[in-house]
Amino acid sequence: MILVKYKLLLLFTGFLVVVLIGVLIYSKVSASSNPNIKIEVKPTLSLSPCFNNQVPPKTSIVSPTEGSKYITGDKISLTGIAVLECNNSKLDEKDLNWFLDSDATAFAKGYTYNLEGLKAGDHKIKLVSTSGNLKSEVVVNINVSDPKPQVLGIKTPPPVMPPPPPPNQAPVVTINSPKPNESFTIDATLSAVNGGYTLQPIDFRFVGTATDDKDGTIPESSYNWKIGDVSIGMGSTLSYRFTPAQTCPKSLDISLEVKDSAGLVGNSKILILLTYTRLAETLCPTSAG
Repeated sequence: MILVKYKLLLLFTGFLVVVLIGVLIYSKVSASSNPNIKIEVKPTLSLSPCFNNQVPPKTSIVSPTEGSKYITGDKISLTGIAVLECNNSKLDEKDLNWFLDSDATAFAKGYTYNLEGLKAGDHKIKLVSTSGNLKSEVVVNINVSDPKPQVLGIKTPPPVMPPPPPPNQAPVVTINSPKPNESFTIDATLSAVNGGYTLQPIDFRFVGTATDDKDGTIPESSYNWKIGDVSIGMGSTLSYRFTPAQTCPKSLDISLEVKDSAGLVGNSKILILLTYTRLAETLCPTSAG
């Protein structure tokens, strides 16, 4: 009985093997004999390491370093790095943008750039890298200053000294009154003492001015009036009575001398004329004049 069941099991297994082999042969023959039947073999799905990457590119500025100092006119070399960390690959040059200070427009693209013409002051340099919709940025701060003269080999010029003051000048003196060659008439008057005639005196009013580059205003005591070589009074204005006596001069030399605080003397001279009435002439000697 057991032997019969075992034989039946072997027969059934052999039948299944024959059926499977037949199906395979039929499928192969049908595919080769009927071109409309296509057999598509799909490859195994292989994902890129950066597929659906959600990490922005890694960005850094190699040069300049934070706090670097430059002189106006220096060429500043910029160098940056931007990579995808998922596969350690570099970004394209166009995906790197350089910005200066608060500018919204990039002044350069790429990994390197030579920046020139920065004015003196503090500046911020920013590098922005973009991968798809993801971006990252990094900033460094630098300082640019104007060169000192010794840095450029230029000697500091000596200070410009003001010219020395001009040497002190004597006061400039002018006689305002009387006028040059002005004529004055002398008459004779009856004397109440002896009943005879005498020459009548003349009352003069002398007026003068003086200017001085050092003193400005000159005190009244520095004005000295003279008739000939004889001093007759002080001050810019002087009232003086001249008595011709019996000498009967035909003219008088009037001079005004003014001294400044440094001792320099300026002067002015005029000549005034004296005329006599017929009566006065009788009292003058024939040699007068």
